[in-house]
Amino acid sequence: MGKTGNFYEFKESYFANFLKQIFLFLPGALFLYFISFLTTITFWDIFSRQRSLFSVLSSEPFSFLLLLIFFSIGILMTWLGLGKLKNVNHLIIPTLIIISGAIAGIIFGNPKNSPNLIAGILFTFRKAILLFPLVLIIPILVKKWIDKKAE
Repeated sequence: MGKTGNFYEFKESYFANFLKQIFLFLPGALFLYFISFLTTITFWDIFSRQRSLFSVLSSEPFSFLLLLIFFSIGILMTWLGLGKLKNVNHLIIPTLIIISGAIAGIIFGNPKNSPNLIAGILFTFRKAILLFPLVLIIPILVKKWIDKKAE
């Protein structure tokens, strides 16, 4: 119930947990999933067309910095929404979301099937959204497993 066993403290903590998951974890997971999905498709497009990564970064110098900022925002949102900042083991939550987005990008995002990158992203978006419920379930189960292991 709580430290004192009060029912109102239990309801308050449950409600706060629910709000954290709805307003931080869900948008953060969606954001991280699709940022990693799009990053994988973009890198696959760069390497399949045999362009140098350094030439892409030199032509767009702030795109890599912007990508790092987006990833850090998404990581903080999911870490705060489902885990605790003091527990470093909860960093596995955003890591799993990034890995699943990259795997979905590898499976669905073959840029050779589409004439340009934007058409390929729009075509594969419909397939990638089908895996998103799985992306939400896996970090929750792993967090419970980590918390149970820590006890």
